[in-house]
Amino acid sequence: MRSKIKWVRTPASYFVLRKPPVSGTDRPISCSDHINTHLMPYSNFSDAKGAVINENTSLNAALIKNVRKRMAGMNKHIAKYKNANTSFVKENVYLKNRQAWMTKSQKRQKKTLVYLKYKHNELTEKVTDLSNLLMELEASNALLRERNAVLENESNARDEVNKENDHELDEAKI
Repeated sequence: MRSKIKWVRTPASYFVLRKPPVSGTDRPISCSDHINTHLMPYSNFSDAKGAVINENTSLNAALIKNVRKRMAGMNKHIAKYKNANTSFVKENVYLKNRQAWMTKSQKRQKKTLVYLKYKHNELTEKVTDLSNLLMELEASNALLRERNAVLENESNARDEVNKENDHELDEAKI
């Protein structure tokens, strides 16, 4: 029986002489064998008689058929989960876009709010100015009414005096 000997590099950065697992022997394949032989192709292993075999072809047809059925079932599950994932991805994209739209809308509303606050302040100032002007006009109007009343009283008094004078003149002419 001829077995192949390989130098395998371990994680500790030194080379160790390893004997690959041989199919057809009593020696079990250990975890370290799987780890250390993952770079070697299956065709490097030999059976008990020393003939090189490919372990991929050692499966019988029924087992291959069974594995294919399982893989087909798994492919259906994978497709289902892919579809579910795509719907989640689409929903995620939609939500991200909606978030962007809402952020833009919020910025626009904030600008509008700032503009409206500015306009409100301007209008408030104008209203206070106009109310002050109105109060001044009302005060001025009240003064003018008082003056008018005084002038009217004086005018009425003059008219009475004129009537009396005219009446006296008329009497004097007669």
